[in-house]
This record gives sequence, structure tokens and C-alpha cells, in this order.
Amino acid sequence: MQKSSSKIASFSLHELCKRVCFSLVLLFSSSFSVAQSIELKPIRSISLQQVYTGVTVSASGEIFLFSEPASRIDKMDENGKVLSSFGGKGSGSQFLNEPKSVWVANDLNVYVADYKNNRITLLTRELGLISITSGRNPQHPDMAFGYPVFMALLPNNDWMVVDQENRNLIRMNLQFGSIFRYGGIEAGSFQLIQPESAVYGEREIAIFDGADSLYKVFDWYGNPVRKIVTGKGSLFSFRNMWWKLSANTLAPVDKTSEFESFDFNWMTPDPIRDFAFRTNRIYVLTDSILLILSLKPN
Repeated sequence: MQKSSSKIASFSLHELCKRVCFSLVLLFSSSFSVAQSIELKPIRSISLQQVYTGVTVSASGEIFLFSEPASRIDKMDENGKVLSSFGGKGSGSQFLNEPKSVWVANDLNVYVADYKNNRITLLTRELGLISITSGRNPQHPDMAFGYPVFMALLPNNDWMVVDQENRNLIRMNLQFGSIFRYGGIEAGSFQLIQPESAVYGEREIAIFDGADSLYKVFDWYGNPVRKIVTGKGSLFSFRNMWWKLSANTLAPVDKTSEFESFDFNWMTPDPIRDFAFRTNRIYVLTDSILLILSLKPN
């Protein structure tokens, strides 16, 4: 689907910087308060030729965008050039069927939660196929899963998979055949009834439960941590904290946070679809643009 560029894409970078360069005050809460300012500054605005569902960025700065309707992943450089692609709707090994999440944070490989194909697809950073792990015919029967909506790789190489069909969170290690399931009836009010999406945080994972219209947060060991009331797709993890997106403004979930909110309404009238965060950069995805911003302490 072709999309026309939003007005922001026609601005020069110089004009954009003049419009939107500003400072945010960070108030650090401890036994004393320290004020520090951060400059949020546009680096580049990329006009997109199709609508993407989400964006993720590797530790080395490689940009990956995926589309559920097109069932495709594109690797893109910072000038908007598509370097490689994978997918197209289908069930064969070279296809995807409504990917729900893409994981590249380990900077080695790309993991795709291939929702309607009931599998996890492993790709190289250049989007070449490495392997497919099916939830229907696993090597270990206890590792069966269906309709995965999220997949993340932990530092010890355990997989965290949100299994929509069986309504639980799975932590498994394919090498050792170990598996733990969380979010069942034993979780009490944290039982997963209708898991629809998930967000990875600092040693936590937040799962949106459509039955309760909120996020249920678990630690890596499946222990319930907290509940966060916000809409699907509006929760993000940044600087080891949870943030809510509302009306294109990103604000900390906890009011006692040292951070104030980030207002992105100066950027585009289009609703923000997704964010990706790196140490000194924020990537902002809308239907028509991908904006890259730098975060610099003053």
C-alpha cells in the first residue's frame, strides 16, 4: 500500500531542528534532588512507502520494520533504503503469516513470532532463513505452543514466548529441553485469559490481556509484579521504566519518576504506532514516517 508523506517529511532538517529542539528536565528522586537537562533533537525523517506495524533496532543501530498485513520484514538504513526483506503471506519456509513481534536485541539474529503459522522463525541479520521452530510439532511435547504473539531471548538464551492458544507465558530452553509455564490458574488475578501482545522491560515482561483490558507484568521467573491499566499497544519500556503513550505524549507510568513526559505532537498529527529505544536515540514510527531522534545530556 503506497502512502503519501506527511508534511514533516518535507521540512529540511534545519527547519525541523528549529521547531522542535527542546530540553527535558530530569528530577532524580533520592535523598536529594539533582536537576539535569536532556536535549531531544531530530536527526532524520524517513518517508515510508508502506504502513508498518512495528519497529525494532539492534544494538549496532540496524533498523528492522515489520508489517502484519503484508507479513513482511524489511531491514532499512537511516536514509530509508530497504537493504533486505523476508516474507510475504504464506505458510512455506520463506513466508510469514501476520508476524506479531520481531526481536533483534542480542545483535546477532532476528527472531520472529510468526502468529498464524504457529512458529518462531529465526533469521540472520541480513534476513536469511536459519531455522523454524514449530509450536505444533516440537522436539519436546511440553514445548507445544500456538499463535505466538511475542518472543524474546533472555541473556542465558532461554526463550520467552507468549502463547495465545494455551493462554500462558512460556520460558523454555531448546538445548536442554527445559520449560516453565506461567500465567495459569495458579497466578490468581494475574491469570492470562486473552493475551494479545507483550512488551519486554528490564527483567520484566508486560502482557496485554484483552479480557481485562490491561497489562499484567511478570518477572523473568513468572512471578506476578504489577498491573498497568492502559490500552493495547500503548505501553513501552525505556530507561528501565514503563511508559504510557496517550495522544502522542509518552509519560512515565509512575508519577514519582525522575522523568517528565515526552510530547511528540510537534512531530506529526498522525498517531504514533511504535517506538524503538537505544542508549542515545529514539525511533518513532507513524503510518507515513520513521523519525530518528538523539538524546543528549546538556
